[in-house]
Amino acid sequence: MGEGGRPPIQMPSLDEFATAMREANGNKTVAAARLQVSRNTLQKWIVANPDFKEIETEERKRKLDKLEDTAMIKAMGIPELDKEGKLVGWKVPPDGPTLSKLLAIYGKDEGFNPSIDITSGGDPLPRVIRLIEDTKAVGDRAPENSAIQRTDEDG
Repeated sequence: MGEGGRPPIQMPSLDEFATAMREANGNKTVAAARLQVSRNTLQKWIVANPDFKEIETEERKRKLDKLEDTAMIKAMGIPELDKEGKLVGWKVPPDGPTLSKLLAIYGKDEGFNPSIDITSGGDPLPRVIRLIEDTKAVGDRAPENSAIQRTDEDG
């Protein structure tokens, strides 16, 4: 007998488990419902069976690939072309923040870096400008007593 005097729940075959996970797009709650068990039971099967874990991992990777494809479409936009193939507008315009994020992820090996180097190639800037403000006076408005001070090295 299983927990609470109930008969143990029969684990599905690998094919049944794989089908449920694929049809659920890697969503464990949906896959559990398809197998007519709780999400907790499904999770126990995944932990107990390395083949189930591998299937679960592959389905989640497949889901991530779909999300990545969607993000790429959002980043690049969907152009509207005329009969000659020239751009006349956008069905879906490109999205700058999404494009920037994807470039940061995929472009780092090619030297893309969205940060700005303000140190002149690693060396300190020749002139240092300091903004002095009284943080007590700032509140929700711009500081009234802010001042730009020249350092001794500014001359």
